Amino acid sequence: TGPAVHTGGDNIFHQAQVAGDTWRDYAETMPKNCSANVVAIPAYKAGHTPPFWYTDLTTPTKTCALYDVPMAPALDSAIATDTLPTFAWITPDLCHDMHGDPSCPTAQTSRVAAGDAWLAALLPRLTALPSYLAGKTLVVVTFDEGSEGNVTGADCTDPAYYATHIDCHIATIVLSAYIHPGAVDATDHNLYGLLGTFEDLLGYPRLGRAVGASSLRAGLGF
Repeated sequence: TGPAVHTGGDNIFHQAQVAGDTWRDYAETMPKNCSANVVAIPAYKAGHTPPFWYTDLTTPTKTCALYDVPMAPALDSAIATDTLPTFAWITPDLCHDMHGDPSCPTAQTSRVAAGDAWLAALLPRLTALPSYLAGKTLVVVTFDEGSEGNVTGADCTDPAYYATHIDCHIATIVLSAYIHPGAVDATDHNLYGLLGTFEDLLGYPRLGRAVGASSLRAGLGF
């Protein structure tokens, strides 16, 4: 992992636009569309909302300002009407992403339980969608590190680093009507492969280090 910086690199959100598809980033406690950090809302972190950092979404198209949105009420509305976009990214705030923050109503020692409860409330709503039940919606829950002992700038695709650092070992749960309940893929995957899996499903070319990375589809059958 490393510090978030603005980049001119291509990205899956821009790919969706080019293909004529739709995207949203639903960010919890974001004060306004495509927002930077706000001192008054410490639980919101712009570093956890990817569209904010891509210049091809901020200029000249300014689509970040249209589609990088506060989670409430936009996500509730999309779920109620079963109108999620082609690609949706849902970002919990620090109170619910298991990092925790002094501003959160729950104690730091309860941050993992708070995240579990947040997911337990959200996931049944997604798996009850008619589009999900029809096999048209894939839900993926993943993390950006496996422990709080990560080293900034470390490359978890480096076998020498990966072998001795638990922070590279992250849980990823994939939900689909096509997956046999309880299926496990023991292949060594990474987040480049997860990006590539999404791009394959949506018919987009793979970007950057997603090229050649393993796909989750073969092992889980979706």
